[in-house]
Amino acid sequence: MHKGSQLAVFLETLHWSPERLAREINRRYGEGTVSLKAPYGWAKGAYPRGQVPGFVAAILSDQLGRTIDISQIWPQRFPDAQPGGVGDPALGPPWTEEHVGRILRPLLDQEDGKREPWPAEPVPGAVLVSLAVDWLTAEGRLASARSQGAEVSTEMVDILTSRIARLRRVSAAEDDSLVMNWVVHELRWALHMSENTAYDAPTGRRLYGAIAELAQLAGWLAEDQGHYARGQHYLLAALRASGLAGDRNLGAYVLSCLSYHLTKCGNGQDALRLIKLADVGMDDALPGVLHSLLASREARVYAHFTDGPAAEPAGQAGPTVHRVGSAGHPAGGPPERRDAEGRLPGPGPRSPLIGAHSGVVTPSGHRGLSPCDCDR
Repeated sequence: MHKGSQLAVFLETLHWSPERLAREINRRYGEGTVSLKAPYGWAKGAYPRGQVPGFVAAILSDQLGRTIDISQIWPQRFPDAQPGGVGDPALGPPWTEEHVGRILRPLLDQEDGKREPWPAEPVPGAVLVSLAVDWLTAEGRLASARSQGAEVSTEMVDILTSRIARLRRVSAAEDDSLVMNWVVHELRWALHMSENTAYDAPTGRRLYGAIAELAQLAGWLAEDQGHYARGQHYLLAALRASGLAGDRNLGAYVLSCLSYHLTKCGNGQDALRLIKLADVGMDDALPGVLHSLLASREARVYAHFTDGPAAEPAGQAGPTVHRVGSAGHPAGGPPERRDAEGRLPGPGPRSPLIGAHSGVVTPSGHRGLSPCDCDR
């Protein structure tokens, strides 16, 4: 085996041959995923295609009992792999079940005080755009069935989704920290079920849809408390979980939330790019409410960063735009507090169409999100 390869070092630690690694990949992810000879090239420094690097990282992490990132296996591919940077393997594809847990666990541990604040810096707008392109163009992979652990019933998932709906209703009226604790509790429970119980593929997709909704809500509560970087990472976890749920519209919705965050931070150019990518990637078969929301947000960004006419009617104040430095932090102090009705300042006036379609039911059977949820 090639002694200069980090993968070779990991395999020697496990007393595995490259062929055994190939067999384990095919056992987990389907026969024919890789050829039995392919890992011999990887052990010499070659880089696998598609989602395979993530598969290798997940297997090594399980076998070694610690988290192994893609950048640790192929460091030559990630010379600048700082957290939140372009080479951060925690952010980019492949987006698998293992990667959802990998981005959420540090956030959940932080909420319990088990680790230092992470991440320290918000993700730059250019990186968010790159991740949005990955979401739009990467080959989709739906959540698969699990056979190990206690079986999850449909009723349990129904209870989880009903609790999410309740959380969205109370989040506008209750204290942020109390609601955040509740959201984190539900998110931890949902993640535990996704990783440790048995379910069929449709139930798995529903579980990851619930994880995506909870992570989106946690992202906006964290941002409301001034934790901008943490909020972004919750939203990025929501984006990848929505892919496993097979819900393109939920993914587009999360991108619109990230765009709204960039608008508040003064990065209009990347905010517009995110909105346009979200519009391209959504499912045209659904009712027009999400199209209307994205168009509304695009108009609001133009209104803030061009000399065009204001988007809000007379007497209605739009959200404050906080100017930021290169790191992405708003320079104007803490985020806006809730208005008299308990909502964060929204991205713009809502048309009657948007206001009337709370809880749209998607063709996949998931409860649709109210277009005003990003304002909570």
